[in-house]
Amino acid sequence: MIQLVKDYAQFDGTTYLVEWFPGGTVPPGVRVTQVSAVCVTGDRQVVLVSADGESWGLPGGHPEPGESVEETLRREIREEACCTVERSEYLGYQRCTPEGGGAPDYQLRYKCLVKPMEFLPKHEIRHRKLVPPGEFLGSLAWGKSPIVAELARLSRIHD
Repeated sequence: MIQLVKDYAQFDGTTYLVEWFPGGTVPPGVRVTQVSAVCVTGDRQVVLVSADGESWGLPGGHPEPGESVEETLRREIREEACCTVERSEYLGYQRCTPEGGGAPDYQLRYKCLVKPMEFLPKHEIRHRKLVPPGEFLGSLAWGKSPIVAELARLSRIHD
């Protein structure tokens, strides 16, 4: 298992060590808590979503009981970004370990070719925008993370 990049992130008052593992499979028996993707349209626009219109992120979310990872990916992109997945490519996973100890969470990351539909928000996500590749990192709330820079590289998001 090759760890390529690591970073620290804050979420709900807890600091997490976030480690990026390209490719490969998640270790057996671990808890996958999130599946998300760098979504790119046919004309090379990157799809970002937001609950408040200010803090932008990647479409994705939590697996539901009995749902496969691929089913989670397609459902979350449809629900949050109002896009259909035409093709997906697994990029790797993040292991997020609470700094004070505790079991880590695992988050899977993909690149998807998507087709946008009419944006009709029905869930927590209220906003969607499409940005050119050169604006991808600067638009993300966590765009300064070395991990998202690696996702951009692996997704072949270039100016």
